[in-house]
Amino acid sequence: DVDKQFILTVPSYERVDDHITYNFRLEDTIKNRVYLRSFRFKDLQGTTGDSTKEGIMVVMQYDMPDFPKTHFWKKTNKDPKLIEERRLQLELFFNTIVNDPLIRGHK
Repeated sequence: DVDKQFILTVPSYERVDDHITYNFRLEDTIKNRVYLRSFRFKDLQGTTGDSTKEGIMVVMQYDMPDFPKTHFWKKTNKDPKLIEERRLQLELFFNTIVNDPLIRGHK
């Protein structure tokens, strides 16, 4: 999509001790820069609490995808299928945010 200044992907994940880190890649297509950063899922949860999501939804012109849920009854970190599912959901969620023109300041 030529209108996207940012392309955000979560191309991979890594097992670090007893937890999983998700590797984020943010490409700024205008400035021709790439930013790489890894996050634990629990660290991302604090940035997207319900009140934050509701606040963002007021600004956005459409509904955001849901932030991936925590599975209290499942051991996500030990199940490659659940890890991959969460990786895809994180990519969709954050890509939606970084490409919203109102959030980026372009109307």
